[in-house]
Amino acid sequence: MRDNLTLMQAFTDDELLTVLDQVQLTAELGTAPLKRMIDPDTLSGGQKQRLALARGLLRKRPILLLDEITAGLDDHSARTIRQVLYALPITLIEVAHHYDKAMLTAFHFEAFTLNAGHLEPMA
Repeated sequence: MRDNLTLMQAFTDDELLTVLDQVQLTAELGTAPLKRMIDPDTLSGGQKQRLALARGLLRKRPILLLDEITAGLDDHSARTIRQVLYALPITLIEVAHHYDKAMLTAFHFEAFTLNAGHLEPMA
């Protein structure tokens, strides 16, 4: 797990465990999650998506481009992940077919739709 998260960059165990907690993977990975060997065939689609998100959060970039970040997640997990993301003090650009309009409003996000090659504000 450690190498999958770090991609061979230096991060502390605390940093790694923090992002795994943020994306709700710690409990699912069992004891000593950083030492766990990952077999992609044993992870669900949602777990793979959250692992990819954890890699992005770990790097603390000022801008995240998210493409269908909640695909493969149940409604509760998708909402939790979006709450984590939307509370970050960064710029987020999310491309999604399914979104939570109430959350967009609550977190003061602007939403647009692509129509004939042009961005238009969503109503």
